[in-house]
Formats: sequence, structure tokens, C-alpha cells
Amino acid sequence: MAPASSTVTVILPVFNRERIVGRAVESALRQTYKADEIIVVDDGSTDGTSAVLETFGNQLIVLRQPNRGPYPARNLALRHAHGDYIAFLDSDDAWLPEKLEKQVSLLDSRPEVGLVFGNAELLNERQGSPPDFLAAFFETETPFRGWVFPALVDSNFISQSSVVVRRKCLDETGPFLELPLAADYHKWLQVSLKYQVDYLDDILFQYYLHEGNISRKRLNKYQALNMLFKDLVATNRDPEAGKILQQRLLRSEYELALAELEQSARRMLGRTGPGETALNRFTRLKCFGQVVWHKSRSFIRSKRR
Repeated sequence: MAPASSTVTVILPVFNRERIVGRAVESALRQTYKADEIIVVDDGSTDGTSAVLETFGNQLIVLRQPNRGPYPARNLALRHAHGDYIAFLDSDDAWLPEKLEKQVSLLDSRPEVGLVFGNAELLNERQGSPPDFLAAFFETETPFRGWVFPALVDSNFISQSSVVVRRKCLDETGPFLELPLAADYHKWLQVSLKYQVDYLDDILFQYYLHEGNISRKRLNKYQALNMLFKDLVATNRDPEAGKILQQRLLRSEYELALAELEQSARRMLGRTGPGETALNRFTRLKCFGQVVWHKSRSFIRSKRR
């Protein structure tokens, strides 16, 4: 086991998850390497979440705020955290018992590593039925170790609930951007510019897919990605990293444009009226195709300037 001198703070934001938050909390309490503090931020829940948290008594530090989203909640918890290492857990996930022990051991033995992450089981959760195993996370995203910034810019292979990061990395990079989505990705990119990153092939937690996953909202996801890459381009001071970020921002703008067009298409083609005919639908589709053509050409021209 890793030396007992390394202190760990677990941070868990929650909003209206009375049915499942207990599973996440229990998984943090059952670790073979005990966290020094588990900070749960109730982000303005209006259901029975607060009552569930009260059942754990003084095993948790419970903070409360009006509903502002998961990243303001994590920032609030960070202001109260005392651990050398910070471990993040989402309220709808569950850790396996040896997760912290394995990751703390790696960080203690490798001071050049700022952040360690790991593999997960992807489970499809349906109320009233046992969850279905879909895949391991590393089967869907290829992980990298070392100086991972270029690879991480291309694709986010670090899952939130698998991360343990040195507190000094977070102190150096500042608070999470307070976006609705993807601010964890922004943070991992910031850390990867300054520190090496490592991972464990082991399954460290269970990631539950369900209708409430906010990361499944496609347009919102691309809007958040666009904002975070704009911020990184504006704040970066490394010329080589800047080139990589500029290219990724261009791709992000293209992805966002496609997502916006897709949403417009669904709205346009989904409208029907009492006198709707096949010709009317074809005319709408033709008009939409013309809009897509002109928009795409305008986008390409603007990026050539």
C-alpha cells in the first residue's frame, strides 16, 4: 500500500440524484486507501438528495449552493479541500475498492506525473433492470501517457471519475472554467502542458450511461468544446502548443457548425401542417441543402483569410 503520508480529498458534486448518489458515496467510503475527506457539494437539489447525504453523518463534508452546475460546485469544494491529491467522482458513477490505493501508489512513486487516470466499465443503466455491460472505456478511447498534450488535444481520453491529480497542479492552473460541460477536459489539457500524465489499464470505476447524462447533449457539447478551445488559445503562451490549439479550434468551429445545422435540419424537416404534401417536404429539404452549401462555403472562405 502507498505511504499513509499522502492525503486525499474526494470531490463529488450532486444535483437531484437521490436514487443513485448513495452508490457513489459508498464506493468512496469503501476504498482500501481511505480518503482523508470526502466533500460532497449539493448543487441546489430539490429532491431527496439532501436526506440521502444526511444518512452518512460525519463521514462526509457536505457543502450546499444554489444550482449553478457541476464545475462551480467543484470549485467550491476545492476551496475547502486539504488533500495533497484530489480525486473526482461523479454522482452517477461508482469506484472499485482499490482505485485510490493503486493511483496514490503511482503518484507517490513518480513525482514527475501530475495526473493519473484509468479504465472504466461502461454500463447501460435502465431503471428496474440490472445494468448491461457495453464496453471498457479504453476500447472506445485510446489512452496515452507521458507528455500527452498533442494527443489529448485531438481527443479526450481522460474520464472525470477516474482522475486523481496533485493539488499543486490545480493551484497552478486555477479553478475550473464554469461551463455547463467539458470544463474537466479544459483542466486536463492545462495540466498536460506542465506535467506528465499516466494511466492504469485496470478497471477503476463503473460509468453508468442513462438519460440523465448531461454529456449526451450533442449541441451543448460542441458549444462547450468551442468555448474551452477559444480560452486555451487566448491564454496559452507556448508557441508550439499554440499551433496545435489553433488547428483544434478550427476543427471545433467546424464541428459546432455541423451540430447547429443538424439541429436546424431536425426542426425544419420536423414541421408538418394540415396541408403537408411530399412536394412541400421536398421544397423544405432543397432549401435547407442550399443553406448548408452557402454556409459551408462561407465558413471555408472565412478561415482562409
